Amino acid sequence: MASIDDIRKVYEQHDDDKNGVLTFQEAQSALQALGNLARNPSSFEDDFNRLSKNGVIGFDEFKQLANLTA
Repeated sequence: MASIDDIRKVYEQHDDDKNGVLTFQEAQSALQALGNLARNPSSFEDDFNRLSKNGVIGFDEFKQLANLTA
């Protein structure tokens, strides 16, 4: 299981435009990079849409997303 530090590293590495939030595509790529944490990718889009504000998520939402799919 990934630590918070591991999740933060992946989050920051996939924030392509370095604006502090992840778009759908960035979050999907980051979650895939977490590997075994992406247990239920079929619910990713619904979970992302529920957690996102204006089509982006911050780190706290990404942690929730990782836990929801883990």
